[in-house]
Amino acid sequence: MKNLKFLIVTLIALTTTFSCVEDDIIESTTPPVVGGELKLNEIMSNNVGGLVDWIELYNGGTNDIDLGGYMLNDAEDPSGGWSIPSGTIIEAGGFIVFDEDEWDFGGVGSSGEWVSFSDASGDLLDKVEVPNMESNAGLTYAREIDGVGDWMISNATQGSSNGSAENVPPILDANPLTEFDDVYAVSASDADGIASVKLVHMVNDGVQSIDMALVD
Repeated sequence: MKNLKFLIVTLIALTTTFSCVEDDIIESTTPPVVGGELKLNEIMSNNVGGLVDWIELYNGGTNDIDLGGYMLNDAEDPSGGWSIPSGTIIEAGGFIVFDEDEWDFGGVGSSGEWVSFSDASGDLLDKVEVPNMESNAGLTYAREIDGVGDWMISNATQGSSNGSAENVPPILDANPLTEFDDVYAVSASDADGIASVKLVHMVNDGVQSIDMALVD
């Protein structure tokens, strides 16, 4: 059993100072593939609860696309990868998810691996180096903004939008709140299975939530 320790504070007024913290972003050493409307969007390489891993694609264009013959591979080069069956349609502005039961290349290793995606002619459309996710079971490696921008470790949003704007959740600046020093320890029966924690503050009809980090 692991202990999750939180500093519980009270918001004094709406003028309380806030600061922002960016999500942990892991940058690839290889420049991203630019251009095109079809992109890798989210990758689950260490699923939990007996569920299989999956890869999500995003169509940022205005036309539906038949993905027949397009290839996914667990390598930097998509050639020789899994060929998507003919008649598989990804709608304009939509998402499509392929799970490990469909692949014939063995899935994506949780210890870290490349994933690449090409069109039916073998031309590279997108690729990303997925980091080691062994300590992030149940989380995904995903674009912060659908189809563009940086990749980050994220809560799973399988088959739906990751977001359309940069996510910069606010946290309390504790400097002016030093008079509040009560610390509460919360025990969890399965801390390894908890994907995220939020501090929720409720005043009258208002609710504010703050993303928190799991430590040990």
